[in-house]
This record gives sequence, structure tokens and C-alpha cells, in this order.
Amino acid sequence: MIVKQTTQSKVRRHKHLQALCDLSDASSQINPAVVNQLVQEAPDPETALRDLFSIVDASSPALKDKWRQLIYNSWTEGHPHLPNLIDLPIAASDISDIIALQEAQIMLRLLKQRPAAMIAENQEWLLNSDDAFYIASHLPSYNRQPLIRFENEWQYLILRRLRATLQGLRLIRRVKDQLVVVKSRYQRFNDLPAIQQYYLLWHTEAYHIDWQQFSAIWGEYLKIIQEYLPLLWGLNEGTLPDIPHDVRQWNQDIFDTYQPLWDQEGLLNRPRGHTALLTMVRLHSLPTAITQVVMKDLLERYGLVYGRGNNFSYSRLGIDLLSAERGEDLPCALDILK
Repeated sequence: MIVKQTTQSKVRRHKHLQALCDLSDASSQINPAVVNQLVQEAPDPETALRDLFSIVDASSPALKDKWRQLIYNSWTEGHPHLPNLIDLPIAASDISDIIALQEAQIMLRLLKQRPAAMIAENQEWLLNSDDAFYIASHLPSYNRQPLIRFENEWQYLILRRLRATLQGLRLIRRVKDQLVVVKSRYQRFNDLPAIQQYYLLWHTEAYHIDWQQFSAIWGEYLKIIQEYLPLLWGLNEGTLPDIPHDVRQWNQDIFDTYQPLWDQEGLLNRPRGHTALLTMVRLHSLPTAITQVVMKDLLERYGLVYGRGNNFSYSRLGIDLLSAERGEDLPCALDILK
């Protein structure tokens, strides 16, 4: 659902707002002036809505929907320079420490300050080793341990995947032998609330970046998982946040879910040209690959899950976003920055 800007008169909106205050039976605590102040001070519509519901007891689902529509419309009218906003159950406080968003913003700022040099290698364009090391050294993911200067960008796998996401969103592009920011789209991206930036990055990495290229010998299995993402989102249906789960059971659930599709593509048999040993190694190490590519590099980096060792839990953000993915026809992120 996309929230469109409205041309309702202030008088009509004020009457609508007053009626909602009266219906919420909170006239002693809330009035149109208080609501307008909440909307003006909030960094995004969802934050304003949560602040409102901390005061107003809107127990009726219909009444909640009316409040939601009014708050989103009011917030959007107050920010006419923004493109159409996606109605997401996410507030700025939910994503304040999301590393995927932080690192995207860091890389964009670095490239805006100084384009990165690129070289042609093995029929693809890669960041040269000096600039790959320079950007990687600024990313929090690489600050947890001493950073080694590598010769090839693919050895900085997080950086390589981040670049693919930003290029997929068309925020950066190659111009001759340089990687540069696309200034017009970058400006529109920067103008968006943080939750909208987060969604654009999430949607692009989930749906438009080819996971297979980051999955080595397990690429064919990951390709099918990505092609049927609703099955993956369905694995957490009915799950509560902050409840520990076993990663091994999660992998078993994935195998049970995707096995018919993998079998249909012949991935559970010995492919032509593969030795029996390679086939066995590829299949038996598949859970480790899925844990890294899907859980660690996607779900965990976007704050949907957290954990340590063999245990993980879904966050409230993860429950809300994946529920929206299952239940709504969310728009394609690539169209929003036009």
C-alpha cells in the first residue's frame, strides 16, 4: 500500500481529526492540536502513530485503521517534497542500529566525496584493491577484527554484496573506470525517512540481487530459495518475537519446504560433471551455506533475527516486516526513486 499525498482542506481534516478524538473517548488527553504536534515532531508516520496509541486506547480495529490513514496522510502532507511513501509497520527507533542501513549510508557518503577506481578483471568490473580496502575499512562489519588488505574485491564479500545492492537500486553506477554516485537518485534517497531507506535496501537485496553469485557451489539451491521467497517468509508465521529457535531446525524446515523444488531441478542427484564426493560435500554442507547467505548476510544484517551459536530469535522488526511481506502487496523498491 502506498500512501498518497492528499489535497483535503485543513477544515475538513480538522473535523475528521476531532471526530476521531471523540470516538477514541480520550478528549481529556488528546485533541487535534496534540495530534498535529505528534505528527510534526515524528521522524516518520509509524513513530507518530505509536506515540498516539500510547495515549489513545483505540481498541477497535476499524478505529485503528482510520487513525493510521489519517496520521499517514497528515505526515505526508507535511513533507510534500518526498515521493510516495510505503505504509510500513516500522518506526525509526526499530532500525536505529541496523548495520545494513548504516553501511549503505557510509559507502554512499564515501563515494560522494570521492569516486572509486575500478578495473576490468575476468570479464567483470571490480573496485581496485586500494579503494576496496579504503571503503571496507570504514564499514563497521570489518571493524570487529584486523582488516587484511586483499587483492580482489570479492575477498571483501560484505562490501561486494553491498555494492551490488546499491547498484541494483541505481544509487551508484560505473562511469568508464570509476564507481560514482547517481546524484539525483541519491538526493531523493537521502530525503526519505530512514524507514523508507531501510525498506528500499531490504527489498532490493531480497528480490533483485542475485544470491547465486554470492553462494559458491551452493548457488543453484539459493537461486531457487530466492525465486520462491514467500515460502521462506512463511516459515516464521505464527512465531512470537524474542523466542529462541534452533538454527538446525530452521535449516531442516527450509530443506523440507524446498526439497520438492530442488528435486524437480535435479539438485538432489549427482549432476553431470560432478564427482560423487563433490555431490556429497555440496549437499551435506548446504545448511551451513544457507545459514550464512540467508540468515547471517540478509536476515541478521537487516535486524530481522539475532542470536549466537545454534540459537536465534526473530526480532519484533522481523516479525512485523515478514508479516507485511506475507500479507501485503508491497511495491517494488526500484520504482520509488523515479
